[in-house]
Amino acid sequence: MVKERKYSFEMPPDSIPPCNIKLETDADVVIVGAGLAGLSAALAAADAGARVILLEKMSTVQARGHDNAFIGSRLQKKLGIEIDKDEVILNLMKYGSNNPIRD
Repeated sequence: MVKERKYSFEMPPDSIPPCNIKLETDADVVIVGAGLAGLSAALAAADAGARVILLEKMSTVQARGHDNAFIGSRLQKKLGIEIDKDEVILNLMKYGSNNPIRD
């Protein structure tokens, strides 16, 4: 008989004792991880009017330096900033030797 393997993310976590809960709050969206994807998701949800909670275990966001950018954000529109998405993609491909996946 083959034992079915369970990954840690498939197992429900232990309950948190009430004495360890420091704050309860409501949100429309909860995002775990403030990396590039988490930051982008949080901004998109907030731009759409959602109440967002962004959780990160580290003391700062984890966006790998200058890798984050937004095109067509509400702030850019307010400031009259227009960025050509196609030109951005062409330049990213050019500087990445036409290889969109880099190690």
